[in-house]
Amino acid sequence: MVPGASSCYGASSHCGDPAGRRIVATGRAGSAAAAWVSSSSSSGARRVEGEPGCRSGGLPDLVGGRRAPARRAGHTADMAVSLYHLVVDAHDLNAQARFWCQVLDWKVLFEDPEEVVIGAGETAYPGMCFLPVPERKSVKNRLHIDLNPDDQAAEVERIVSLGARRIDVGQGEDATWVTLADPEGNEFCVLRSKRSLID
Repeated sequence: MVPGASSCYGASSHCGDPAGRRIVATGRAGSAAAAWVSSSSSSGARRVEGEPGCRSGGLPDLVGGRRAPARRAGHTADMAVSLYHLVVDAHDLNAQARFWCQVLDWKVLFEDPEEVVIGAGETAYPGMCFLPVPERKSVKNRLHIDLNPDDQAAEVERIVSLGARRIDVGQGEDATWVTLADPEGNEFCVLRSKRSLID
């Protein structure tokens, strides 16, 4: 969906942008990784069951001294990068993680006071990574999530019952998607059911 001028996304303070807040997509580059020490008790870190997410700079971690396999279904031999995480600035990491786990039927893979990572599984890319910020969201996101439902009306009702709310961003009454905001105000859309990326 490309809502154009009526879309609902603004700037961010995370990853070096001082203008506001955003959801940031991070790639998995073959030449960059950050080490993670699982025994870091001083930070209160707790690995739930999966590989931890992006650390400073949005880089993927090394687990057990090695990187997870880079080649997955749909990737050609010369591809060096793939979508790894959507990174979300959050005021309440745990509440945001719980909401999106319920929306997507995902689970918490890793959590500590500075980061919560969720996904369908530890090798099912991409995931979502929630990072703490002191301020609340104040401007529209420049990047948002589109959800593809089996039944749009039923899913909108279910997601609203989880804590989302309907919002008007100028989409008009004839829009085929429904625009919602998560509990911290991040805009996302529930589309009509799609069969392909260009449907």
